[in-house]
Amino acid sequence: MIVDTNFGPQVVANTAKALVLANWSSVCDAAWLVAMGAPNLPTPVSANIFTSQRALFTAERQPAIGLSVLRTDSTITDALGAMTQIHELEIAVCSDWGYYDGTGANPLVFATAPDAPIPFTAEVYETALRAFVEGIVLILCSPTYGFINYDARNQTTAGFVSTGIYNALPFTGVTPTNFVVGEDEIGQSVIQQTVRASVQVQQRRSIAR
Repeated sequence: MIVDTNFGPQVVANTAKALVLANWSSVCDAAWLVAMGAPNLPTPVSANIFTSQRALFTAERQPAIGLSVLRTDSTITDALGAMTQIHELEIAVCSDWGYYDGTGANPLVFATAPDAPIPFTAEVYETALRAFVEGIVLILCSPTYGFINYDARNQTTAGFVSTGIYNALPFTGVTPTNFVVGEDEIGQSVIQQTVRASVQVQQRRSIAR
């Protein structure tokens, strides 16, 4: 249990970012990416992961990955201020593609020889963004790599600061949204797409000192 007044939703978002960065290559390996239809998908990097939705949707670096808490329910469990919180953490991945930054279209995935080349289409791009989202859900809801038993797994680690996080489960399914075909300021075609899902994260906190 957290024994100070740390802001629960931000602790959850920050922890989610750290878990994704630390465990992506272990969970979402080359075989998994091929099975998901997204071979050679880039590994998420810290500069492209945002815990603020405002920062996510104004990001220049793409694909941009958002890990932000949409809402929190709290239940006070005793007179000293201990509480159980359930956070809805949204995973959103968004990207423009087509003509941008003067470099032309840049696919996120590509086949490795001798596999046949992957066509660069809207459907292929959606599959790539879905793979990001599904991989992150897989990590965060894992009892080995994610939120489940998080504090218990790390309590013997030197310097570990308790978060109160003890469980997580998928909440909403993976949904592509905001698929827009338009033109940029110089008349070139651009496509923007966002894929979302969310997980529920359970956390115990105390506001008592």
